[in-house]
Amino acid sequence: MIHNIPIPLKDELAAGILERFAQVNGITSVELAIKLLRNSATDKRHQPPIWLLANACGLEQNIFTSRHSMLPVMYPISNYHGRPHESKQKQTIARRGFGTALTKFRWCIECSKLDLGFRGFSHLRRWHQIDGVHWCIEHRIPLSQSVKTAVQPASFISKRAEGIVLNDEEEISNPALLRLERILLNWLQRDRPLHLQTWSQVIGERCRILGLRVGEIGKRHVASDWIAEQFPDSWLSKYFPEILTKSPQSYVRKIDGACVDKHVSYPGLACAAILAVLYPSSDDALEVLNEVDKRVSNESIARFPRDMAIQVFMGGESLKAACNSVGAQLSEVESHLRDICLKRRVVNI
Repeated sequence: MIHNIPIPLKDELAAGILERFAQVNGITSVELAIKLLRNSATDKRHQPPIWLLANACGLEQNIFTSRHSMLPVMYPISNYHGRPHESKQKQTIARRGFGTALTKFRWCIECSKLDLGFRGFSHLRRWHQIDGVHWCIEHRIPLSQSVKTAVQPASFISKRAEGIVLNDEEEISNPALLRLERILLNWLQRDRPLHLQTWSQVIGERCRILGLRVGEIGKRHVASDWIAEQFPDSWLSKYFPEILTKSPQSYVRKIDGACVDKHVSYPGLACAAILAVLYPSSDDALEVLNEVDKRVSNESIARFPRDMAIQVFMGGESLKAACNSVGAQLSEVESHLRDICLKRRVVNI
């Protein structure tokens, strides 16, 4: 039986919550903590570890993941919305819920001082783990690195030290990086990813308006050319060194491919960098994405059996009859409706 469950703090990284759970229960490692959570889960033993921790904390799985993991910013765009294997794909992604895109956890000296003065211990914040933003968004100072790696949760609460991540004033105040920072922070706080169709429509249209080439062959400039012009070399050397060495108008597949590929979701950092150079402000970019995503979401309701079944159900049919009428799986529709109800209950609380 689990006796002591820490209360998750605002924006606290799930890996940090797991570490605190291990500490307050006298467990010697997070691996043993996960084993204890799994043994206590009875019929939910095959769930991803982060969902086991969510259940122990009394929070709905998707809500816990969106508030305490890096998954929203690691996978801000998805092509699985409403598809038959959506649940399985969500579970696959959730298995990376304790990880980050970094090799080591990061923290801010000033935030740590405030934590120690307020509650007697410091905690890992998600916004300090955003790939591409190696400074504290609140205090505008370089972040420090934990001596422990971020591959597996480890004892970083009491063992923080070395490795200040170097950057200069040019990076912290660079207009393109400020836009990138706001875009990534917004994505980190989303409760679900954008549709891949949304991304494809917005970026494809924006590139056409700006006259940028989206294909591999041609003489016009591509998005990576603009990234090379607007981002500091010091930042590019850390995250996109291939852009520094490219010749003008040459195609960088891992970045420029995001402007044309309609079937594969690209890494969040590459997508945010593209948005940061294609739009004059982060608000403009996010507003366009949100508007198109709403339209795509509404269109998808009439496209997938699960959503069609819900429409029929809302029209007065029994849930079983609604599912049978469109060929939807009853268990999938029930699970989706349950998630919606849990989300609304948490929000109301």
